[in-house]
Amino acid sequence: MIQLFFLITYFVKETEQDVQNSALALQEKLREDLSNTRFVTSVVGIVALLIGLLLMIRMVNKHIGRPLSKLNVGLQNMESSEFSERVDLGKTDEWGRIETAFNRMAAQLQTTYMELDEERKKFNYLAYHDPLTGLAKRLLGTQTLRNTNLCFSETKKTFAI
Repeated sequence: MIQLFFLITYFVKETEQDVQNSALALQEKLREDLSNTRFVTSVVGIVALLIGLLLMIRMVNKHIGRPLSKLNVGLQNMESSEFSERVDLGKTDEWGRIETAFNRMAAQLQTTYMELDEERKKFNYLAYHDPLTGLAKRLLGTQTLRNTNLCFSETKKTFAI
């Protein structure tokens, strides 16, 4: 009976040792799996963040960058006194209202500059021509002579009247 007791005690200790070893191995495997899961989750999160940033950059460029670029081209045309060009943003939201206002402003500037040019031509005609006879005034002749003299003095050439 004592041998049976020792034999049972031995089996119990062996089983207990096997259970502990299995528990430690399982614990180590769980730690390894958890570490791998954290790594994969981090990589997926970073990739998702990068994709989100790229999509956001694309959307901002499409909805803000392109319309601003087109407006910038329109402004450059206006700076070079090209008022006939109109901006077409193809939008119906706030950009559409800006487009409408910009094009209306360009049309008004074009009209104003054309009217101003016509008034300048009328003023120059009245300044250099007699209103009764329509003949050139002495002021026109003097101005023409002065301009001709300046041109020939720059080129160091002589001229005759």
